[in-house]
Amino acid sequence: ARLNGKYRVIVSGFCTAMLIQGVLAATLSALIERFYGNRLDLFGLLLSATALSGILQALRWSWEPWLGRRFGAWSDGPRGRSRLYGGTLLVAALSFGLMASGLPLLPWLAVTLLVMLLATALTTLTDALASDVASAGNVVAFMTRYSIAQDLGAALGPLLAYLLIGLADGFAWLYWGGSAIYLLLALAWLRRRGRAGD
Repeated sequence: ARLNGKYRVIVSGFCTAMLIQGVLAATLSALIERFYGNRLDLFGLLLSATALSGILQALRWSWEPWLGRRFGAWSDGPRGRSRLYGGTLLVAALSFGLMASGLPLLPWLAVTLLVMLLATALTTLTDALASDVASAGNVVAFMTRYSIAQDLGAALGPLLAYLLIGLADGFAWLYWGGSAIYLLLALAWLRRRGRAGD
């Protein structure tokens, strides 16, 4: 069970890094341009797709230090990390694909901000789960494998993204495919949330 738990954390680290640090960070500007054009009128302000992408990602980076600590504190509660992590993955599964669904701009912004919040939560909780697993064994060996998995995921994400977005409906395949990955991870964590060590 412990070995399975280790692999579950490593796979989760790989997938979340691929989707957040890879796919989302690399394609947000292109996604905005694809669905809303290169010039957007937002509350009377004329913004380029690149500028809006930069603002959204800067918001995530600005709240991540303090909000990440809050997510970490919430996961230390009596319900444990797995339930919160699985629930967060489930909401990510429902919202990630909506980013590539051609929503009107304001609803799209709301969904995207939610995805950014979830990205902060998932990054924090995955790292916390990795720390929990590592503390039960060889800390250096496990965290090294976990870090390598994250780096590989972050590197593979943009490559996968640029292969897919050139296809017909490529953004839909990419983002709804990401939703499917989040859903599989959510099911894996929620199904085993009651087991010892979670």
